Amino acid sequence: MNFDFSCLFFGGHPLKYWPEVSDVGVRRMLVITTKDEFSKNVLQAELPVLVDFWATWCGPCRMMMPVVEKVAELYSGKLLVAKVDIDQVSELTSEFGIVSVPTFMIFESGRSVARSSGGRSLEDMKRWIDSEVNFG
Repeated sequence: MNFDFSCLFFGGHPLKYWPEVSDVGVRRMLVITTKDEFSKNVLQAELPVLVDFWATWCGPCRMMMPVVEKVAELYSGKLLVAKVDIDQVSELTSEFGIVSVPTFMIFESGRSVARSSGGRSLEDMKRWIDSEVNFG
């Protein structure tokens, strides 16, 4: 894989590298803090990437955190999960036309293939991901 481990996100806390080991393995979420990190870790990723565009002040975004963390755990090795704080990386917000949060985008081979806004249950999120990504 070709992504930078310096921006990992574990168990709700941004850390340099702190794996949270559970009975299902290591959960990993990338925290993207620059446009360069986005390019390297999302657009150039070998795996599909689910990007969560969120904001610290957004209640629905905070409510989605456990769902997004569970997605990262369930799809480990098949799908990367990245978080982009829209206030921290505003140029990505403009580039991808993010007008509400949370907004989720799936990227494959360097391009956006799916987009969804608003909160959803884990089951709805899994159905959406499975319908948009070809894991075969």
